[in-house]
Amino acid sequence: MLSNTAIAILPSEREMNSGINKARRAITPIIPTTQ
Repeated sequence: MLSNTAIAILPSEREMNSGINKARRAITPIIPTTQ
């Protein structure tokens, strides 16, 4: 059961990371820290 959950969470974490990366990229231009 734990193994199954871990395997199901693995792809979820990857998808979450992708979502966070996309959100970060979208927020980067909104928050001008380099300029």
